[in-house]
Amino acid sequence: MTLYAFLAQASLPHLQVMQQHDFWEIVSAAMVLISMLGMFVFLAIVVWARQRRRERESFYQHELARKVAERGEISEERLLEMVREQAAEDYRRRREGLRIGGLINLAAGAGLLVALLQIEPKTMFLGLIPFLVGAALLGASFLPRPRA
Repeated sequence: MTLYAFLAQASLPHLQVMQQHDFWEIVSAAMVLISMLGMFVFLAIVVWARQRRRERESFYQHELARKVAERGEISEERLLEMVREQAAEDYRRRREGLRIGGLINLAAGAGLLVALLQIEPKTMFLGLIPFLVGAALLGASFLPRPRA
C-alpha cells in the first residue's frame, strides 16, 4: 500500500485539506511554468520572424542594386551614395531608439527612486540602477557616428 493510498483511507480532515492545498499549489506552479514557456516561445518566434524579414529586405535591396548596376541605369557613384544614405538612415533610427529607451529608463528609475523612498528609505538606491542605465543609453545616443 502506498503512502498516498494510506492517507486517503485514513480520511483525516486536516490531511484532506492539506492534499487539496498541495493540489492547488501544483496547479498554480504549472500555470506559471506554462505561461513562462509560452512567453519564451512567443519571443523566439518574434525574433525569428524579424530576422527573416531583415534578411529578405537585405536580399531584395542587393538584387535591386545589382540589376540597376548591370543595366547601367544609374552611375556607381549614385549607387554608393544611396547605400550611404541608407546607412545614415539606419544609424539615425538606432539613435532615436536609444534616446527613447534612455528616457523611458530615466523616468522608470526616477519613479522607482521616489516610490522606494516612501516605502523604505534605505532601499531607494535600487532605483538608481534603471536611472543610470537610462542615462547611459541617453548619453550613447549623442555620441558621434563612427566613420567606416
